[in-house]
Amino acid sequence: MEVFEPESKYLTRRYKLFWVDCKAKSINICLQEAALHGIPCVNVGKELAQFLSQKGNSKFLSLETEEELKKIISQKSKLAKSGNLSVSLYNLGILLEPNLKIDATKIIKELSKEISIIILWEGLTSEPAYFYWTEKNNEFGFNFSETNINKIIFQNEI
Repeated sequence: MEVFEPESKYLTRRYKLFWVDCKAKSINICLQEAALHGIPCVNVGKELAQFLSQKGNSKFLSLETEEELKKIISQKSKLAKSGNLSVSLYNLGILLEPNLKIDATKIIKELSKEISIIILWEGLTSEPAYFYWTEKNNEFGFNFSETNINKIIFQNEI
C-alpha cells in the first residue's frame, strides 16, 4: 500500500491506476480526501445514467457508451501538482450492466496510460486486482490483474 502523493514516480508507470478501499469508511470521506488533494471525483453511474436516458434504443449503444465514458473521464480529469492529469471514479456498477456490452476494465486501463485514475471502491476485492460486489455474483467485476493496480491511502489518512 502506498501513500498517494503526486510524484514523478507515478508518471513513469505504464498504467497509472490506483484504488482506495472505501468500504472501511464512508464513500463521502473518500470523496473529501480526494478533493483535499485536488483530484476531481466522478460519479460514473450518475454521469452515464444521464447520458443513457437521452439515448433511448440506439443501434450503437455499446459504442456510444464507451465513447461517452472516455469523454467523461478525459474531460473531468484535472492537472495535478506533478503535471499529470488525475481523476477519481466511484459508483462504477453501471459499467457492468450486461445490456451495455462494454469492456470497462479495458477502457479504464487504456485511459490510465495518460491519466492517473483512482478508483474509490466500496465493494469486495480479491487482492491485488479483482473488484466485485457480492460473493454470489463475483463473476461480475473488474479484473486489473495485468495492470499492476496499486492500493493507496491518501496522505492525511491515519
